[in-house]
Amino acid sequence: MIRSISLITSICLASFLLVSCVTSEKQPSPVAPSLASCVLLLGGGGQVFPDTKIANTWFKINSKVATELTANLKLKGYRIEPLIIDIRNEQERFVALFEAMNRTSCDKVIQVSHKFSGEPETPNLIHYFTFEVSVLKIAKRIPVATGMSYALASEYQNDYRFPMTSEVMDALSLSDLAAKMANGIQQAKIIDRYR
Repeated sequence: MIRSISLITSICLASFLLVSCVTSEKQPSPVAPSLASCVLLLGGGGQVFPDTKIANTWFKINSKVATELTANLKLKGYRIEPLIIDIRNEQERFVALFEAMNRTSCDKVIQVSHKFSGEPETPNLIHYFTFEVSVLKIAKRIPVATGMSYALASEYQNDYRFPMTSEVMDALSLSDLAAKMANGIQQAKIIDRYR
């Protein structure tokens, strides 16, 4: 087991609302229907360890899953734009995501993140790791000085939880995990208009 010293929770876009600060008095306008462009696949993020070596290892693992998921979804015919970034500051990660949405005109986000958890009786010990895959839609577009910011709402989430043991880590196929994620998204039919 890995002893957690004080895990810092990083970005978790699957929560209901993400909004950048807006200084304008204008009310955000609801999202108008638009032609489907593409889906931005955000990878590389999750719970951050204070130990840089461990944090780097989990960034690499998450990146591999996100890269494999991108490839699987593209093989299924979806228009996917990858955004795999090693930014561990939550606000900076939001900025990079919104900049990529503006640059690519993607109007949906798939996020691959990871987190760690323990048992109620030993909360400071990590017993499990979980990959979360979420599909987020734009709830509101918010004009800001640098372009556009967004409020995002979750449309789909699936968690893949594993015991934190050396046996599981040795046997886990990240390619198989990404294929399961892609199949789950396809079965949910949540991004079908992006084919």
